[in-house]
Amino acid sequence: MSNFQNKFNQNIQSAMGKAMKVVTASGEISYDFRNLEKVPTDIPCVFVVNHSNMHDYPNLMMVLSELSSIRKRRCVTTLVAHDSLDTVNKAIFSISGAELIDRFDKVSARIGQNNLVSKLKQGNDILFFGEGTWNLHPYEPMQKIRKGFANVASTAECAVVPIVFEYVENKDICQKESEIYKAFIASVCSPIYLKDSSDALEVSSYVRKILADERRKLWKETRTHQASLDERKFTIREEDVYLNHVELKKNASAFSYDSIYELGVLLPLDETRGIENEYIRDENGLFVPLKQDSKVLGLKKEK
Repeated sequence: MSNFQNKFNQNIQSAMGKAMKVVTASGEISYDFRNLEKVPTDIPCVFVVNHSNMHDYPNLMMVLSELSSIRKRRCVTTLVAHDSLDTVNKAIFSISGAELIDRFDKVSARIGQNNLVSKLKQGNDILFFGEGTWNLHPYEPMQKIRKGFANVASTAECAVVPIVFEYVENKDICQKESEIYKAFIASVCSPIYLKDSSDALEVSSYVRKILADERRKLWKETRTHQASLDERKFTIREEDVYLNHVELKKNASAFSYDSIYELGVLLPLDETRGIENEYIRDENGLFVPLKQDSKVLGLKKEK
């Protein structure tokens, strides 16, 4: 990457962060940035963040803006899947310096990973939404994380920094997506330093546990997701609220989420359950995980 391109992307990211501050200053959502001091100041970082909705990327820019007060701002290259984006969103991610890949094309993924290695060695930060798609699971705080970030991080002197993005949601039925969120919390976890000999699968499992544990702490603190903490069972009212919120998230004005298509990105949670993400109410009225062949009330299978 040329110095000009690097500076251009850095300026775009800075402008996006400032714009987010202006937008949120007049909004009803509260913002809480925690443990920013844990981010190393002297070496590049590989940030690994959970992925929940379309607001993660703009909120990332605001987190980076907050970090710049305690740490020299670096250009951050985020790995982004272009196979699910329209032309406008592709352009937005491109001008902000994201590395666009097709998640279902091994060649595209390998090229993207090699480009990230180069940028990391040049002193830039990089970021992975490790789950590969939105985690819409009502009970699991984290989907399995792919090992690509560990492969990239082990090639350079850097720190792996897990960060949890947590959204505290309205407990009622909402009419539009903007009504869902009451608060946004970004919590930085302690950095990890890898060796060349580090096993990528073990590292990805370890980072997943760190992020899942931190999310559970936040759920307990904010008194949300009680089913996940206790009996893993929602009341009928909680199921209705969950279904309402998920439907609004998937069909927001700036992005459309294809549930069936995105299942193909995920790794199995375990041998017994296989791949699970979004829950639906099936043709018998039961609250169950969405599967590739599910008969779903009101769900459009577009791809």
